[in-house]
Amino acid sequence: MLRLQGGFGRERTLMDFASYRRSWNPSASPPAPGGFGDGYAKKMSSALAAIIFAATPIAIVLRPWKISEAWSAGAGATLMVVTGAVNVGSALEAIGTEWNLFLFFLGLMLTAAVADMAGFFDWTAALAAGAAGGSGRRLLFNVFVLGALITTFLSNDATAVILTPVV
Repeated sequence: MLRLQGGFGRERTLMDFASYRRSWNPSASPPAPGGFGDGYAKKMSSALAAIIFAATPIAIVLRPWKISEAWSAGAGATLMVVTGAVNVGSALEAIGTEWNLFLFFLGLMLTAAVADMAGFFDWTAALAAGAAGGSGRRLLFNVFVLGALITTFLSNDATAVILTPVV
Protein backbone atom coordinates (compact mmCIF):
# COMPACT_ATOMS: atom_id res chain seq x y z
CA MET A 1 0.00 0.00 0.00
CA LEU A 2 1.22 3.49 -0.85
CA ARG A 3 2.09 5.48 2.23
CA LEU A 4 2.16 9.26 2.30
CA GLN A 5 3.74 11.50 4.89
CA GLY A 6 1.03 13.37 6.73
CA GLY A 7 1.26 16.40 8.98
CA PHE A 8 2.99 16.14 12.39
CA GLY A 9 5.00 13.06 11.33
CA ARG A 10 1.96 10.78 10.91
CA GLU A 11 1.93 8.45 7.94
CA ARG A 12 -1.29 8.33 5.98
CA THR A 13 -2.45 5.70 3.57
CA LEU A 14 -4.64 6.18 0.55
CA MET A 15 -7.45 4.52 2.49
CA ASP A 16 -7.22 7.31 5.09
CA PHE A 17 -7.69 9.90 2.35
CA ALA A 18 -10.58 7.96 0.80
CA SER A 19 -12.38 7.67 4.13
CA TYR A 20 -11.78 11.37 4.77
CA ARG A 21 -13.27 12.17 1.36
CA ARG A 22 -16.37 10.09 2.10
CA SER A 23 -16.78 11.61 5.55
CA TRP A 24 -16.41 15.11 4.12
CA ASN A 25 -18.87 14.42 1.28
CA PRO A 26 -21.30 11.77 2.51
CA SER A 27 -23.14 11.59 -0.82
CA ALA A 28 -19.96 10.53 -2.61
CA SER A 29 -19.74 6.82 -3.09
CA PRO A 30 -16.63 5.02 -4.24
CA PRO A 31 -16.66 3.90 -7.86
CA ALA A 32 -17.47 0.30 -8.56
CA PRO A 33 -14.43 -1.96 -8.80
CA GLY A 34 -13.15 -1.78 -12.36
CA GLY A 35 -15.72 0.92 -13.20
CA PHE A 36 -15.15 4.50 -14.12
CA GLY A 37 -17.75 6.14 -11.91
CA ASP A 38 -20.21 8.89 -12.73
CA GLY A 39 -17.56 11.55 -13.33
CA TYR A 40 -16.14 9.65 -16.29
CA ALA A 41 -19.47 9.63 -18.12
CA LYS A 42 -19.88 13.38 -17.56
CA LYS A 43 -16.36 14.07 -18.84
CA MET A 44 -16.93 11.92 -21.92
CA SER A 45 -20.27 13.63 -22.59
CA SER A 46 -18.61 17.04 -22.30
CA ALA A 47 -15.77 15.95 -24.58
CA LEU A 48 -18.23 14.65 -27.17
CA ALA A 49 -20.21 17.90 -27.01
CA ALA A 50 -16.99 19.90 -27.49
CA ILE A 51 -16.06 17.79 -30.52
CA ILE A 52 -19.50 18.30 -32.08
CA PHE A 53 -19.36 22.02 -31.22
CA ALA A 54 -15.96 22.37 -32.95
CA ALA A 55 -16.75 20.13 -35.93
CA THR A 56 -20.01 21.85 -36.88
CA PRO A 57 -18.58 25.27 -37.86
CA ILE A 58 -15.64 23.55 -39.54
CA ALA A 59 -18.09 21.54 -41.65
CA ILE A 60 -20.08 24.70 -42.40
CA VAL A 61 -16.97 26.52 -43.65
CA LEU A 62 -15.26 23.65 -45.48
CA ARG A 63 -18.46 22.13 -46.94
CA PRO A 64 -17.18 18.54 -47.29
CA TRP A 65 -18.72 16.59 -50.16
CA LYS A 66 -20.44 19.85 -51.25
CA ILE A 67 -22.91 19.56 -48.35
CA SER A 68 -24.94 22.72 -47.81
CA GLU A 69 -24.26 24.84 -44.74
CA ALA A 70 -27.81 24.25 -43.55
CA TRP A 71 -27.34 20.48 -43.54
CA SER A 72 -24.10 20.76 -41.56
CA ALA A 73 -25.72 23.07 -38.99
CA GLY A 74 -28.77 20.81 -38.74
CA ALA A 75 -26.60 17.72 -38.31
CA GLY A 76 -24.62 19.44 -35.54
CA ALA A 77 -27.79 20.48 -33.73
CA THR A 78 -29.29 17.01 -34.09
CA LEU A 79 -26.12 15.35 -32.78
CA MET A 80 -26.10 17.66 -29.75
CA VAL A 81 -29.67 16.57 -28.92
CA VAL A 82 -29.13 12.86 -29.72
CA THR A 83 -25.97 12.62 -27.60
CA GLY A 84 -27.68 14.34 -24.69
CA ALA A 85 -25.40 17.39 -24.66
CA VAL A 86 -28.54 19.51 -25.05
CA ASN A 87 -31.88 18.15 -23.91
CA VAL A 88 -34.92 18.37 -26.17
CA GLY A 89 -36.74 20.78 -23.86
CA SER A 90 -33.86 23.28 -23.90
CA ALA A 91 -33.58 23.06 -27.68
CA LEU A 92 -37.30 23.67 -28.18
CA GLU A 93 -37.24 26.51 -25.65
CA ALA A 94 -34.36 28.17 -27.52
CA ILE A 95 -36.25 27.90 -30.79
CA GLY A 96 -39.44 29.19 -29.18
CA THR A 97 -37.87 32.18 -27.48
CA GLU A 98 -35.63 33.21 -30.39
CA TRP A 99 -38.16 32.84 -33.23
CA ASN A 100 -37.77 36.49 -34.23
CA LEU A 101 -34.03 36.05 -34.68
CA PHE A 102 -34.55 32.99 -36.87
CA LEU A 103 -37.09 34.85 -39.00
CA PHE A 104 -34.65 37.76 -39.32
CA PHE A 105 -31.92 35.47 -40.66
CA LEU A 106 -34.43 33.74 -42.93
CA GLY A 107 -35.25 37.16 -44.38
CA LEU A 108 -31.54 37.86 -44.85
CA MET A 109 -31.07 34.57 -46.67
CA LEU A 110 -34.05 35.31 -48.91
CA THR A 111 -32.66 38.77 -49.67
CA ALA A 112 -29.28 37.27 -50.54
CA ALA A 113 -30.92 34.59 -52.73
CA VAL A 114 -32.95 37.20 -54.65
CA ALA A 115 -29.85 39.37 -55.08
CA ASP A 116 -27.92 36.36 -56.36
CA MET A 117 -30.65 35.47 -58.87
CA ALA A 118 -30.69 39.09 -60.06
CA GLY A 119 -26.91 39.01 -60.64
CA PHE A 120 -26.15 41.62 -57.98
CA PHE A 121 -23.09 39.79 -56.64
CA ASP A 122 -21.52 39.30 -60.07
CA TRP A 123 -22.18 42.93 -60.99
CA THR A 124 -20.72 44.37 -57.77
CA ALA A 125 -17.68 42.06 -57.86
CA ALA A 126 -16.97 43.05 -61.48
CA LEU A 127 -17.47 46.73 -60.63
CA ALA A 128 -15.12 46.58 -57.61
CA ALA A 129 -12.46 44.60 -59.51
CA GLY A 130 -12.65 46.86 -62.58
CA ALA A 131 -12.34 50.02 -60.48
CA ALA A 132 -9.35 48.52 -58.63
CA GLY A 133 -7.32 48.28 -61.84
CA GLY A 134 -5.30 45.30 -60.58
CA SER A 135 -4.34 46.88 -57.25
CA GLY A 136 -5.06 44.79 -54.17
CA ARG A 137 -5.23 47.87 -51.96
CA ARG A 138 -7.77 49.59 -54.20
CA LEU A 139 -9.81 46.40 -54.36
CA LEU A 140 -9.88 46.26 -50.55
CA PHE A 141 -10.88 49.93 -50.44
CA ASN A 142 -13.63 49.33 -53.03
CA VAL A 143 -15.06 46.42 -51.03
CA PHE A 144 -14.93 48.61 -47.90
CA VAL A 145 -16.84 51.40 -49.69
CA LEU A 146 -19.34 48.89 -51.06
CA GLY A 147 -19.89 47.57 -47.52
CA ALA A 148 -20.41 51.08 -46.20
CA LEU A 149 -22.98 51.79 -48.92
CA ILE A 150 -24.90 48.58 -48.30
CA THR A 151 -24.82 49.19 -44.53
CA THR A 152 -26.42 52.59 -45.13
CA PHE A 153 -29.59 50.85 -46.36
CA LEU A 154 -29.42 47.48 -44.57
CA SER A 155 -28.21 46.14 -41.22
CA ASN A 156 -24.66 44.99 -40.51
CA ASP A 157 -25.83 41.38 -40.60
CA ALA A 158 -27.38 41.85 -44.01
CA THR A 159 -24.18 43.47 -45.27
CA ALA A 160 -22.15 40.51 -44.07
CA VAL A 161 -24.50 38.05 -45.78
CA ILE A 162 -24.65 40.06 -49.01
CA LEU A 163 -20.92 40.82 -49.27
CA THR A 164 -19.74 37.29 -48.57
CA PRO A 165 -20.24 36.08 -52.17
CA VAL A 166 -18.65 39.28 -53.52
CA VAL A 167 -15.47 38.81 -51.53
